[in-house]
Amino acid sequence: MKYDSAYSKAAEAATYLGRYLLRYKKVELGLILDAIGDGAAVLDYGCNDGWVSRQIKRRKPKCQVSGADINPSALETARRRQGGIDYFDARNGDLDGKTFDVVILSHVLEHVHARHDLLHRVSGLVATEGRLVICVPQERIRGDSTLIPWAMNVVRGRFVNPHVVVLRHEELVSLLHDVGFELDHSAYTNLIWPRVSQRRGLQSHSLIVQARRKTVPAPVAGQ
Repeated sequence: MKYDSAYSKAAEAATYLGRYLLRYKKVELGLILDAIGDGAAVLDYGCNDGWVSRQIKRRKPKCQVSGADINPSALETARRRQGGIDYFDARNGDLDGKTFDVVILSHVLEHVHARHDLLHRVSGLVATEGRLVICVPQERIRGDSTLIPWAMNVVRGRFVNPHVVVLRHEELVSLLHDVGFELDHSAYTNLIWPRVSQRRGLQSHSLIVQARRKTVPAPVAGQ
């Protein structure tokens, strides 16, 4: 799918439902905020129009918050609504040499074919003692949470599913393991009560995981 201004508007309309009407996006945001300490350097990688970035800055004003995306239109919108946040183009080397205490991938991996490559690249942005936070949808059928972008495709006269994969818990843990991270905490947000659970069900909207670098066992004395 082409990530242009039309896609950005469709994605924003879709998430509006979750933020303000059904409110499951607010529950998801709360779980993300739980992973962020006061004063942390935070990167929202795949920030789109910067809503998550702005919410983090508003709720945790002492944090240094940055966002990054590959969509120029989304970055233009994010910068216009800036709110004390730095925004970077994820494609042009703006992030080279930078590290962050918390790196967030919120609804990004389901759009990516080369997920190992992306996670490997993003893992290099996490500070040694930092944390990686990932949110992925738990759709029943791939793409079933993207009805507005689907409608946009109908108007355009072509159909492209914006999600290329449905990632379950085991697959996500395996991906993290491959790039040197281990699971620290996980939870599901749900469309109906209970709004947060430890097990996936038909009502689940997203899976949120917190991960840290794998700990290296200390050498045994005398060896």
